[in-house]
This record gives sequence, C-alpha cells and structure tokens, in this order.
Amino acid sequence: MNSPPKFSDFSEEPKKLDGEKVSIDSILNKEILITGFKIGKSKYKENSDYTTVQFVSDDINHVFFTGSSVIADQIKKYGDKIPFTTTVQKINKYYTLT
Repeated sequence: MNSPPKFSDFSEEPKKLDGEKVSIDSILNKEILITGFKIGKSKYKENSDYTTVQFVSDDINHVFFTGSSVIADQIKKYGDKIPFTTTVQKINKYYTLT
C-alpha cells in the first residue's frame, strides 16, 4: 500500500524565514549566501514596504530587515536565482547588492 502524501510535498504555504536577526550595517561588504526573502507592508511607515532577507554567513542562518527599495527591486528581479552569494554595500544613502 502506498503511503499518503506529506503536506510539505504539496503545500504552497510560504516558508518561515528564520535566523539570528542582524542589522544590515553589520554585514556591509561581507559576502553572504541569500537563501530566502519576503516583502511586506511596513508597520512604521505608511504606504511603505520592507524586505526581510534570509542569508547564511559563517554556516549560521541570519535575517536582516530593510526598507531599501533598491534591494527590494533587486530581490524581486532575481529571486528565482536564490540561493546566490552577494555583498551588501552602502553607496551614499542607499543599500544595494553587488
């Protein structure tokens, strides 16, 4: 008799992003492996989005939060390439992936 399917085999529920929370400034100019992301509505700024980025650094799962529209646009555009390595840089007043 075949065993029944597992919920995880057919579920389309988004996976929870987990990991140690870090500030984006603490990872500037360090290579990281992006493993997931989520874009949501900001609780603090009206009509604004924020991006949660899950990544691995030194074999540890982390997440950072950012209101950077540049990073949000990059993540949306290249999200189908995840996982990928990148570096977060701050150029003048904005953050970007390079």
